[in-house]
Amino acid sequence: MKLMFLGFIGILMLSTSNNASASPWFCKGLECPKFNLLNKTKDYEVRQYGSLTWVTTSHIGQWKSDILGELLFKNLFSYIEGNNTMKKQLDLAVPLLTKLESAGDRGSIYTMHLLIPRENIDHLPSPLNTNLTFITIPPSTYYIRSFDGVAYDRQYMKVLQELVNAINDTGAYPDDFFYTATYDHPQVKENRHNEVWLLKKEKIP
Repeated sequence: MKLMFLGFIGILMLSTSNNASASPWFCKGLECPKFNLLNKTKDYEVRQYGSLTWVTTSHIGQWKSDILGELLFKNLFSYIEGNNTMKKQLDLAVPLLTKLESAGDRGSIYTMHLLIPRENIDHLPSPLNTNLTFITIPPSTYYIRSFDGVAYDRQYMKVLQELVNAINDTGAYPDDFFYTATYDHPQVKENRHNEVWLLKKEKIP
């Protein structure tokens, strides 16, 4: 499957920093994962993130626009609002990240990730919703292209194609999935920040 296969949503959040000590403006006061900026061009950035833990939920099938996105996010948000075994509220952290990959004849796999704040990593309450799971993504490097405005399917696909064209090396990243990220509530219409991510393949010595 090639990267052109997917249509998707814009309900995601991500965080970044061009030095590892400060949060960028688009995190807007929320916790963001730190990263090292390895390269920056006029078209994209190359960022290296450390290990990150997320609570996730998935859907397999045809995309249902913002209806599906709102449902997935509602389940994740319910967890941090106290729908967990400790009835504990967790701080909201960004990003909200969505991975899109092929499911063959069944359509696509949409996996939405909500970032777990650092202070909660060692004492995580279990979700009561059995559709939620935890994953830890190991240290990884990504090609990232940013854009503003309200993001819809077409904008994300357009920016994805622009990122692919700018990298100009189909062997530099896996071609069967990509990520989208946003840092804002869907009702926020101004001063928005959105991103498309491609995982950078590590060169084997």
